[in-house]
Amino acid sequence: MGASLCAPKKKKTQVGASWVGNESENPFDATLNKKDRTLLRETWQRLDDPKDIVGHIFLDIVNDVEPDLKKVFGVDRAPRAAMLKMPKFGGHILRFYEFMEQLTSMLGTSENLTGAWQLVRKTGRSHVKQGFLEQNQNQMEKNYFEIVINVFIERLIPFLTGEQVRVMDRSRSDDIIVHLQIEIKN
Repeated sequence: MGASLCAPKKKKTQVGASWVGNESENPFDATLNKKDRTLLRETWQRLDDPKDIVGHIFLDIVNDVEPDLKKVFGVDRAPRAAMLKMPKFGGHILRFYEFMEQLTSMLGTSENLTGAWQLVRKTGRSHVKQGFLEQNQNQMEKNYFEIVINVFIERLIPFLTGEQVRVMDRSRSDDIIVHLQIEIKN
């Protein structure tokens, strides 16, 4: 009877209101090796203006992909050119940019894998508390959280690979996206 009380206990680290029991629960440790994590950080750092890129991707999402999200971010009556300056929308873009900066730094520079996992979990918990997402995330027709993530990844990859090097500001007609063309010469 007393043997179970004498057994060594697993060390637990408190993460906000949840507990992470051991390192095997951390996907960053399980799926990314040190070289991958460093490459992730270096790739993010090579972006010319990541905050601007993040902002324009979110602008595209709320204007072109899912206009239903305009109301959630408080930009339903704002013209596209003014949306980035709106407190709720602009604040979300800034927090997402800071999230990516912090996450890539934890993974690629300081090797703080537990901290990175805690940051992701905390961010996920804060999104679960959003009424709009909670009401719509389990619908068969539209899962806004999944749509935003997929579109964001799809639109960020060309910047990370160097295929797209500038964002197009659709409020200015003279701004042009510059694409690098790779020519294969025999």
